[in-house]
Amino acid sequence: MYEFKVDFTKSVPFRHCPNSQEAAALYIQCVANAPMDIEFRQVKTGIFNITVSSEADKKRLENKFITYDFGDRTHELHSAKVPLLLQKTRQFFENPKWVTMDKLYDSALRYATNEEIDDFLKMYGDIIVPTHDNDKFGFRTGKRKARIDIKKDLKR
Repeated sequence: MYEFKVDFTKSVPFRHCPNSQEAAALYIQCVANAPMDIEFRQVKTGIFNITVSSEADKKRLENKFITYDFGDRTHELHSAKVPLLLQKTRQFFENPKWVTMDKLYDSALRYATNEEIDDFLKMYGDIIVPTHDNDKFGFRTGKRKARIDIKKDLKR
């Protein structure tokens, strides 16, 4: 499943944003050889998601635009090109946890680099967010944080 986002609110004034039926009609008119076996749904006013199921349909929709003419009067029409943006698939984790390492300044680990700590944490799971210094208001606290998808039990 591939999902495209069509956001009219970035290039069209809010009051001129099309409703769901108008946006679906614009999609059919503007995208040449547009796939018809799609799911077209409104997320918010002026923001729509188009879901296609095949790789071929995804390739047909990549780098395409919807041209939308808007305005109050016919002699004051404006035109906007609204891109179809491919959304990243969201990755789900089994057991994601933030790990905070405290009091490193009291031990020999104060000289350990963030990369060395990441290498150690890889024994217990996959790194989601690499180790970084946990600063508070611009001051060093001596704590480091990392987010890992835990596969094996971590000792405290």
